[in-house]
Amino acid sequence: MRQNLRNLVARIRALGADERGVFMIEHALIMPFLLLLLSGAIDLGYALNQSSSLNNAARAGAQYAMRYPTDTTGIQDVVTKAVSYDPTSLTISSSLSCECSDGTVVSCTSTCSGAAPYSYVTVNVSKTYSSPLPTAMMLGISTLSAKAVMRAN
Repeated sequence: MRQNLRNLVARIRALGADERGVFMIEHALIMPFLLLLLSGAIDLGYALNQSSSLNNAARAGAQYAMRYPTDTTGIQDVVTKAVSYDPTSLTISSSLSCECSDGTVVSCTSTCSGAAPYSYVTVNVSKTYSSPLPTAMMLGISTLSAKAVMRAN
């Protein structure tokens, strides 16, 4: 009986000194967190890419609107052609506003001290962000939007 007890104690001590499998257990515990961190970085890069594309599209629409400020269909067409992904999820709006040289907002048909007011075109583009990865919810990204304002005259 004493011999069995000694064998048991020797095995327990040997088990404490044995380091086989520690590497695998450490990686099994750490790997989910590393994959989540990598997924978040990829998702953030994907969102920034789409946001940059939206900014470029809004700017392209505003540049078109500088020449044709009332052509909303043409502005939308330019914006949808400028994005680098499927444009069906875009919400596009444009507006024309006028102000005097002192910054006073006026109607576009009125005059400012005998001169025509400055016309500004604002193009807003937004889309609901959908990611192939589950980390978009954790990053708090739900809608991407861009705005470009340019003087029309």
